[in-house]
Amino acid sequence: MHGNAGVGKTFLVREFEQIARERGALTAYVDESAGSVPEALKVMCRQFAAQGRRFKSLKRLLVSHRERLHEAEAAALADLDRALEQSPSYAWARAQRDEVRRRLDDPAHPPAHDSAHGPERGPAPS
Repeated sequence: MHGNAGVGKTFLVREFEQIARERGALTAYVDESAGSVPEALKVMCRQFAAQGRRFKSLKRLLVSHRERLHEAEAAALADLDRALEQSPSYAWARAQRDEVRRRLDDPAHPPAHDSAHGPERGPAPS
């Protein structure tokens, strides 16, 4: 849903969510703060778990995705380091290496084994 700020979009969606829950539906709310599909699915898994439904297979796939992504980024960093050793004048390679290194060091994007096994939490209180 999109539209002008302050017209009640979030309120309306939350009202629909409440009505659906009262009628026994499994619901989840994900906003734009989820920066990717895997992040949105992770939020949904937490909210479903808070409603007594665990999607173990999906959670395992998300953990695997996170691990593979971390491995791919580490491999890319190693490739960029090798390229720089051979041709240190490539400014673009240095910039790419530094970006990958920032992602790998970003505490907001830890590898799956660091964060995926923590306690399941439901949605924030409204």
